[in-house]
Amino acid sequence: MSIDVSEKLKLIRESERLNRKEFSELTGVAYSSLSSYESRSKNAGVEAIMKVLQHPRFTKYTLWFMTDQVAPEAGQIAP
Repeated sequence: MSIDVSEKLKLIRESERLNRKEFSELTGVAYSSLSSYESRSKNAGVEAIMKVLQHPRFTKYTLWFMTDQVAPEAGQIAP
């Protein structure tokens, strides 16, 4: 069963032990937008998702985020 985008963003943030402010500062996604995504009052757009997945700390989650697959041998993991 696939997890929605909002939940995946939250799982990434929590697995990295970051609060919303820290995650926002690292990714450049506005704190208010991040809060809206996590509360599901707003859907995350492609731009926000790209900001997260292109950050060097979070690229390891790209395959999982997009396909629900992992490839540990390629450095692609799930939170």
